[in-house]
Amino acid sequence: MLANSFLKNENGRFRDVTQNSGLNKKTGWWNSIVAGDFRHTGKTDYIIGNTGLNTLYQVSEEHPAFITAKDFDKTGGYVPITSLFLQDTKGQLQEFPAEGRDDILERIPSLRKRYDTYKPFATATISDIFPGPMMKDALRLNATMLQSCYLRNEGNGRFTMIPLPKEAQISVINGMVSDDFDGDGNLDVLINGNDFSTEVSLGRFDALNGLLLKGDGKNRAADIIFASVCFPKNVHCREQ
Repeated sequence: MLANSFLKNENGRFRDVTQNSGLNKKTGWWNSIVAGDFRHTGKTDYIIGNTGLNTLYQVSEEHPAFITAKDFDKTGGYVPITSLFLQDTKGQLQEFPAEGRDDILERIPSLRKRYDTYKPFATATISDIFPGPMMKDALRLNATMLQSCYLRNEGNGRFTMIPLPKEAQISVINGMVSDDFDGDGNLDVLINGNDFSTEVSLGRFDALNGLLLKGDGKNRAADIIFASVCFPKNVHCREQ
């Protein structure tokens, strides 16, 4: 749950210039990146892989996903708890744990006294489970954006973040290669992904068969630069 960081090489020493990049508040579960001059401008743009939108986690700056970590039972190690905003019984968005009762009690056995049955846990928010004193000194990290994105280089160390097409949001993006795969003179991006290490209650992130984003090389101000999307498994392309 980090913002993308930018370090400027100044005479062999790196200085953090993320604050002026325009992206310092865009936190996510970023896990892959590829660079290229996708618009023929002489500036390096980036494609950054994230978790995508095809999961339980639907986030925004107002309602992020959180990881809260602390040695809750004083056993000598941090215990991470993932949470997100869901509707309560009154239809109001509240922060709830993403994992179920059994998963959390296995990690924090002391909670069993308060949640000895499933019913009270089913409606318990994070602040119910971990009231003020338990949250003291806890590490709290958030993710405000889970789309995989194109970072358009505006020059002078500033970037504009643009979500990739919806076909690139159906699973986690773990690896990418940029090259001119179709020989039209424009850089394309070949993508792989998926994640089988998720909790059983969430299910695997396994919807991606592999993906080729074909670049059109145009320097458009607002639109994503990729004009068509191909799924190599089906050898089929569709114009966006």
